[in-house]
Amino acid sequence: MPGAGRRQPRERPEPAPAPGVPEPPLPDVLAGLGAARVLEYGNLAGEPLGLEAPLFLDSGPVPIATAPPVISGARALVQGDNWSPTPLPQGLGPEYRYKDTRGWITHNITAQDPESGRLECLIGDQAWKIVNAFDTPTAFLHLAFSAYAARQEKPWAGEMQIRGTDLINALGLGHRKDLSKAEKLGRIVTQARLLNSLGVCIDWALPNSPRWVVNLSRMWEVSFTVTGQSRLRLPAEADLPADPLLDRIADEVILNVRPGKWAEFFLNRGGLKAGSSLFWVSYMAESVLQFDPYQEPIASRLAVLLTLTLGTGNPRRTVQPLIDYAFSAAEREAAQHDRDARYNVKQAFDNALHTLSRAGWRITFPEGSYPAYLVPAWARSPGSAPAGRLPRGYWPAFLKATLEIRPPGDIPERLAANRGQLPGQAGAKKAKARPRSMTGEEVRQARTRRGLSQKQLGDILGKSQTWVARVERGTRTPAPEDYARLRAIFAESGREQA
Repeated sequence: MPGAGRRQPRERPEPAPAPGVPEPPLPDVLAGLGAARVLEYGNLAGEPLGLEAPLFLDSGPVPIATAPPVISGARALVQGDNWSPTPLPQGLGPEYRYKDTRGWITHNITAQDPESGRLECLIGDQAWKIVNAFDTPTAFLHLAFSAYAARQEKPWAGEMQIRGTDLINALGLGHRKDLSKAEKLGRIVTQARLLNSLGVCIDWALPNSPRWVVNLSRMWEVSFTVTGQSRLRLPAEADLPADPLLDRIADEVILNVRPGKWAEFFLNRGGLKAGSSLFWVSYMAESVLQFDPYQEPIASRLAVLLTLTLGTGNPRRTVQPLIDYAFSAAEREAAQHDRDARYNVKQAFDNALHTLSRAGWRITFPEGSYPAYLVPAWARSPGSAPAGRLPRGYWPAFLKATLEIRPPGDIPERLAANRGQLPGQAGAKKAKARPRSMTGEEVRQARTRRGLSQKQLGDILGKSQTWVARVERGTRTPAPEDYARLRAIFAESGREQA
């Protein structure tokens, strides 16, 4: 039909759910990994002391480590297309490199030599099978470990003991009725074993500091304490090597987790004043780990990236980096050359933003930086003109468009309150200026205008409700840094409501 090839597809009024992706089969990958160090108990009557508390006890956001190795690790786990074959001492193996103006971070697949016990890079097909098995579920567990590590005074110095059943709830598996408890624990173990293989090398520097060099180590050292009943092996399996993690019907798994050497440089509170380390921490909402990574793959990946890059306090996001992170190289390449592929990517991106919005993320499309014809139908204001055809040549404008994304709940206020205390983040120098004090009545009025209770304000500040009440009554005088945090909270809340 004449002119059919020039017809532009219409924007759908209601975005359809993004198609899910099948869960990958992993038995052959796990067989190659070998069993991590395993301690087996028949029951947990004598369970080890020092078990970590669940992440989201009060459904509020939790601190999470957002150091450069954590960000690069999340990218390596999600962006399988960006791993490249690289000559290594053992031979040709996969490598993921993250570059920054301050240095570089390299990730490899690691294995432990059975004779020497030394850690070395894994090469060949088995290493690539592991890379191909990485995906958002592994990144979710990476985020959970990063949140647990942010609680520790010296996370590199000891093991964190985490219940598998706590991780089931944190990672959104609790509501799965199609899986038994043992199957859910098995999924936790599977992802932990994959994550245990992720290695890291670092060459990093800051002004007026020596270069930090971390030779090959693991991002996370993981071992397991497994309880449960032994599984009956079938005759056909009799010759297979024993795997304590797969040969038991688990009723509980304790994960013993220790961050690698990188944590001593990037999660070291004690070295901050001496300028010998960094302590990079932001916040993570419970909803982040509740996305279904198989049914909502794009929204899940965006939630990982956004969570780890909140610390700047700037909500503005250009579309191009988000597309580069959340879509495969094949999808991005097809979109450059095919009209339908471009349309599909934009629709999947719009659907993912809609999913984030329903989960509490606050997403806006500023008129000056996001063309109106690109705004998805779900975000258009009532009474606005209906979505029309996407004009010819819209793709470059779409990639350059800038939207604003703010996390759920009171995370913006928490970030504003802590800005200037977390090294490497914007506003650190401003926090040193002595702020004008506020009267108790000014604090009360500002809190009321922002819709915060005394307890909520206290939680954001890390103070008690009684502390806030005394400040408002004038019987407690806050320190200068507390005044700075109060003003930052109220200013951020004001921008949120504007």
